[in-house]
Amino acid sequence: MSTENNTSTINDDSELSLWKKNNLNSTKDDSRYSDISLISSRKNKNIYSAHDKKFNRTITLVEPNDDNEDQLDFINEILITSSFEHPNIIQILDFGVWKEDIPYYTMQETDSLAFKDYISNENSSESQNLTIFLKTCEALSYAHSKHITHNTLDTTNIHISPSGEVTISGWKQINKVEVQTQSTPPENQDKTKGTASEENEEADQEKASEENEEADQENKDTEVPLNINADISSLGSILKILYSQDPEKNPPEAISVAITKTLTSALTNNPEQSYQNVNELKGEIEDFLKSQTSNTQEAGFFKSINLLFQENQSICSVLLLTLGLLIAFSVYSLMEIYDKNIVLKKSVEQVKKDNRKLKKSLKVEATINAKFLKSELQKTEKLMSYPLYFQSPNSSSKQALDIYFSQRDQKKHHKEKFMILMIRQDFESIVKRKIKAPQALIRIARNFAKKPKAENGLLKEEKDFNLLLILVNKLPFAMQEFKEQFIERAICYRNEIEQKTTVSPNIVRQLIKVWNPDWSTKNFSYNPDKMNSRLKGSEVKILLDDTPYSSGKSFLRFLKINNLDLRQSGIESLDQINGLKLQNLDIRATNIQNFPTHETALKIDTLLLNPDQFDDEALKNVPATVNIIKRK
Repeated sequence: MSTENNTSTINDDSELSLWKKNNLNSTKDDSRYSDISLISSRKNKNIYSAHDKKFNRTITLVEPNDDNEDQLDFINEILITSSFEHPNIIQILDFGVWKEDIPYYTMQETDSLAFKDYISNENSSESQNLTIFLKTCEALSYAHSKHITHNTLDTTNIHISPSGEVTISGWKQINKVEVQTQSTPPENQDKTKGTASEENEEADQEKASEENEEADQENKDTEVPLNINADISSLGSILKILYSQDPEKNPPEAISVAITKTLTSALTNNPEQSYQNVNELKGEIEDFLKSQTSNTQEAGFFKSINLLFQENQSICSVLLLTLGLLIAFSVYSLMEIYDKNIVLKKSVEQVKKDNRKLKKSLKVEATINAKFLKSELQKTEKLMSYPLYFQSPNSSSKQALDIYFSQRDQKKHHKEKFMILMIRQDFESIVKRKIKAPQALIRIARNFAKKPKAENGLLKEEKDFNLLLILVNKLPFAMQEFKEQFIERAICYRNEIEQKTTVSPNIVRQLIKVWNPDWSTKNFSYNPDKMNSRLKGSEVKILLDDTPYSSGKSFLRFLKINNLDLRQSGIESLDQINGLKLQNLDIRATNIQNFPTHETALKIDTLLLNPDQFDDEALKNVPATVNIIKRK
């Protein structure tokens, strides 16, 4: 779904019925989801845990209640949320309508807690709550940049996962920015764009183009700003709840002057005194947190001084007692000497007891450090895996690399550091830091450390990058795991840095060969002018990978293809080209036995088959929009 500000929503029952018809799926029991069990019911939604048989993973499945108005809001939430790509907005994996006439969507498995319940926990600190508030501001700011507002934000549609990740749901409507022009009314503009007569086609098109350019310029000059007052007010109400636990009650008088000022500006009805955008509010909260951190550090210093004094006072008491007993030795009798020995023994026992407490404290501290280290390493695994890595390969790989280089024991993470540096094409750091790896990989790194680099840090010549992939592909089968985890992530990283979505056919050949090592790259041809592609060879069976180190999309997505010929290939399922939009697809002389049942899975115009390749029952799964041609 598009993420531009022209995202469409459903406004009435007729549009709702049409959307359901276009997204109709199988029955719930016959779907790709099994083991469906109800987790909870929130507002107008039922939330289930389910198993995705297609990708062999546990996911969360969400359905609306039976009310038709609830379904309208539910589907609008799908349309709007699917247009977003932000870490603090829920990501929808799949959606559709069961044959039981119930819409649904799925997302990653989560055991999140509503912000309302989170802040009621006594262990929730001011700093933690404000950090979640800042992430909420970031999500709203992103939505506003897409000309979308939330309008119903509260503490029930902000969710916090056990790992601390914050996500927002409940997007049900779009505030579209209306544009007024001084010259041509909207209805005349529409007529100008698409009603050129056949007799004067060239003249009308030229005139329409000129009028469109003038209208576009006027639109830029007269665009109406997005109304974010409701969202700003919602943020103010949430901030108020953080300090009063009740939006109707005023916060206690003891709260910071800075917070009071922020609440006043967020909740005011005067537009001139309110925040003009979310980032202004977010900036004031960030400044407040910085000042709080500074005050906490100063308080911690004085607390340490006081504790040190108390510890020395206890030691002085023991020393004075010992000194008194020594003086008494010369004054008192042997009986008093005996008493002194008893006191001394008690002192020794106390010291031993203190030592045991100290050892226990050190053990607890070591356990906490171990848990923190484990948490950091788990974070790096997520950063380098789907979906976080493929959202921003540059940012994710840099964060993961910084964590590994900050570890105390650098020897334990050579394998992970080598992989990330190879993906980022930072061969010089591999050599300089003496990162350890198998000798064959070290030779590749040393060789490419001498190659010329561009200012962005990548290999300057694309042929050198293609050579790198060829050499990696030639590594022995024992290094197959490295190949599969490296090549697609390396391509996506280079594309992000260069701001590209496609690559050369030679690079696609190497990507396919990683998962089909016995296949010859000569069996793949591509015509960029006609956007035709031919893939053959019985050895090629895999065109996508669903492991955490892959995007789960077809490798052919890196090329612009209109016509795809799979004849004489070893492809056995059309799931291997899932997500491709094609004009023509030729699957004659292949081992493909059936078609995907999901209506959006087969995005083609014309399908070429052998006359007896499929029976009528199998062909029923082909969408009605696909033109089927049977030819020998």
